[in-house]
Amino acid sequence: MKIVHISDTHGVKFCEKLQIEKCDVLIHSGDFSEWRGSVQELVNFLIWFEAQPADVKIFVAGNHDCLMDKKWVNSRGDDIAKMLGRQQHEDCMQYLDKYKIKYLNNTEYVYQGIKFWGSPYSPTFGQDWAFNVDRGEDAKKIWAKIPTDVNVLITHTPVYGMLDDITEKYMREGETDYHKGCKDLLEVIQKRLFNLKLHCAGHIHDRVGIILGHVSNNRRVLFSNGAIISNDATQLVTKPLIITI
Repeated sequence: MKIVHISDTHGVKFCEKLQIEKCDVLIHSGDFSEWRGSVQELVNFLIWFEAQPADVKIFVAGNHDCLMDKKWVNSRGDDIAKMLGRQQHEDCMQYLDKYKIKYLNNTEYVYQGIKFWGSPYSPTFGQDWAFNVDRGEDAKKIWAKIPTDVNVLITHTPVYGMLDDITEKYMREGETDYHKGCKDLLEVIQKRLFNLKLHCAGHIHDRVGIILGHVSNNRRVLFSNGAIISNDATQLVTKPLIITI
């Protein structure tokens, strides 16, 4: 199966610059929005995404895709702001049904015998963003939903130690760990997901690429970080990643 992986496109203007190869499955690991998102941004993304030469298109949301997160819109501003946010969220959900695209939100999809499972969540990092989850017990509750027979895992966050390190420029005062991926997710992969072939993520713009990572003494998994634009969102830094499983 040929998979093309992208992530963190942050606006359709960058999507339109990409050359997507014909493939079986096109995966987007979240952050299609420029900043905090809008209904129109989602529509623009869906139109572009559906038009790409893939038999199946799958995506998850990311921390910038705020209107996709019902909990986030219900926590913002006064009653009027919450009401407007809820309406925009509902509009987004309705538009998803109009396009031949698979949106995964802690859900699965099976294609040609391969089970995909996707989630938009990532560990809390920085500002108040969508789909943030505290490390530890809260994160473990999310990852406990992953079926043990999953073959391709799609999340916005990378796992800890796999294409997740940031540059010194983005370290906060007092921080010493450059790795921002999720340790709780790595533990689940190590202890439960014995059929996993590929993990597709994004979120961390400094470490784009594909690696074959050791998750136990005798088991390896492909890890892909598809974030395609620079941290300052001014330019493309990589081509879409091509993976065969």
